[in-house]
Amino acid sequence: MSWVANNPNAPTYAHVLVSASVFVLSMGLAYASLKLYDIPVRKWLTEKFLKKVK
Repeated sequence: MSWVANNPNAPTYAHVLVSASVFVLSMGLAYASLKLYDIPVRKWLTEKFLKKVK
């Protein structure tokens, strides 16, 4: 939104391109964080603390 506010005279396609790019990059970053950090950490914590003792 800062770019949009600072560039009011930019063409509409530039506003759409910037908005779509920010959305796609944020979704990609969230997915990468999920796959590379969240899932492995949850698996490790589950194995470490929720392991059933026989």
